[in-house]
Amino acid sequence: MANFFIRRPIVAIVISIMIVLMGLVSLKGLSIEQYPFLAPPTIRVIATYPGASALAVEQSVATPVEQEVNGVDGMIYMKSSNTSDGRMQLDVNFSVGIDQDTANVLTQNRVSAAQARLPQEVIQQGVTVKKMSPSILMLISVYSPAKSYEANFLVNYCGINLRDQLLRIPGIAQVDLFGGTDYGMRVWLDPDRLAKLP
Repeated sequence: MANFFIRRPIVAIVISIMIVLMGLVSLKGLSIEQYPFLAPPTIRVIATYPGASALAVEQSVATPVEQEVNGVDGMIYMKSSNTSDGRMQLDVNFSVGIDQDTANVLTQNRVSAAQARLPQEVIQQGVTVKKMSPSILMLISVYSPAKSYEANFLVNYCGINLRDQLLRIPGIAQVDLFGGTDYGMRVWLDPDRLAKLP
């Protein structure tokens, strides 16, 4: 059989071209689907209680929200974290295959039911419920050649100049900055000198 195609290369070329053309025609008929999500869809609830400790946030914010959100349709588990700067973050994970928009609406309804039991300061700050992707799609590294700028400067530069432009790109939902802290200013006041001022 091999000798036939070696002696007649034109026949081999024609058969090869026909196989390629049949593959292209059959390729159009195949269904193309997106890869399914391997990680469960996650909905994040964020609340801020200014000036409260982590224990106070747990007792007055996290507990009422968790009690309401617990048992929402399709939920697998939830994870909560409270910080000493008054932030509460609750990640609600749903079973694979549930529409993320539906899970977001169901969670938002439960959080709205819990708002009557939250402190007024938390309601004024607002409780946000948003969809989260459990996996990071892209990392961009910003560095200073010759190390002329420190990490805090670069993080603040990115927060001021790059973050908003990246969020305007279609399909980008969230941009997180790692590696530094925001600039702050500490002001010391002398109460005795303040009392003497007119």
